[in-house]
Amino acid sequence: MKSKPFKKITCIILTILLTVVMLNTGTAQAAAGIVYEYSKMIESDGNIYYIPSVEGSSYNIYRLNPKTGAKTKIASSDTYITALVTYNNTLYYTSDNANGTGSTTYSVSLDGGSPHTLSKGVVCYADKSGIYYTIENEKNCLLYRKSYAGSKDVLLYKGNSSFKYIKNIGSTLYFGQSKGSPSRIELLSLKSGKAKPALLSSLKLKAEPETDNPPAISDLVSIKGNLYYQYGTYQGSGSFWYGTLVKFDTAAKKSTIITDQMIVPSISYSGSSIYFDEMQSTYKHHSYNVTSGKLTAFTCPVSGTEYYNVMGSYAYKASVNKKSITVSRFTAGTNNKNLKKDFIKIPYPQNSKLSYTASITSLGQYFLVPVECVDYNDSTYGWRGKIISIKWYVTDYNGNILTHFE
Repeated sequence: MKSKPFKKITCIILTILLTVVMLNTGTAQAAAGIVYEYSKMIESDGNIYYIPSVEGSSYNIYRLNPKTGAKTKIASSDTYITALVTYNNTLYYTSDNANGTGSTTYSVSLDGGSPHTLSKGVVCYADKSGIYYTIENEKNCLLYRKSYAGSKDVLLYKGNSSFKYIKNIGSTLYFGQSKGSPSRIELLSLKSGKAKPALLSSLKLKAEPETDNPPAISDLVSIKGNLYYQYGTYQGSGSFWYGTLVKFDTAAKKSTIITDQMIVPSISYSGSSIYFDEMQSTYKHHSYNVTSGKLTAFTCPVSGTEYYNVMGSYAYKASVNKKSITVSRFTAGTNNKNLKKDFIKIPYPQNSKLSYTASITSLGQYFLVPVECVDYNDSTYGWRGKIISIKWYVTDYNGNILTHFE
């Protein structure tokens, strides 16, 4: 749960005379690419798979073992990589086609090697029943399952162009699509191995979205037997997220809007509570109790240089100080109750001419603390600034720093 839709972060730039890559360098790392916060990243069997990108040039997939620090290059692509899935010692990944139309999915051993072309489209999921992928054209998005035996791929569903894979919970896959006019949001589920998805929820929107992009379901969680999903759109010149949280009662087959104040596309929850921030505020937050249905407001100040996120039963605030990055931890839904300062502390010298922001998120069995370095002095990049580097620190759930990558 983020208190700021966009972050401003910075790092150290070495002079041209330096040829050795230092710990917190900015420009020296640029040639190797940047691991952007929006790029695909997954954890599987204790390893992290990430993609350093040199925009418009190269996109490499690396495997990182955080416990040993060992890094292995798995595959490379000349175009943007949109999906990563692992199963049975194989990595499945999707790259955009070079002609700018469509995409292709490949498979490669987790130890690296020569990739094999698997199919057109975008990979969603893989397990013993097969590999699931979608192919999108101008009017439709088609969902297929490919078997490992090499038999003909099976068409499972033909949706409209907004049909998108959301995530899997266990062996159940979830999809969303929008339909208009009047606008509706649909949630569909597919049990792995079944013949076709089932429509779970079809929610009529109160008003047409104020954007050319159709609303889409961004995240979904299962709490105490019911499903909670969020739909929304990015709007305005800053592409800020405007989201709506919905409860789907699996027994009554009924969808109910909880709030339309979501400002990030993910859903943060702990136990029986879902947490979200208040729009246009850096200190007002809300919790929704799924058992009682009660919405509660609480305050927890977050400065312009801090990042607030709830993960599990704790809330975390990442801060940029003059010579370090720190993360504090306290009980979720409170104003610093049971506060543990410097739960994570990372020495990080900084360049006073640049801007820095840190955040914290979870990935599988790890916490990730990305530190972004931005130069706002270069007017050619406008108000967003030029990203110099993003350095990712990996810790365990006790806050112990294991390794880092860029």
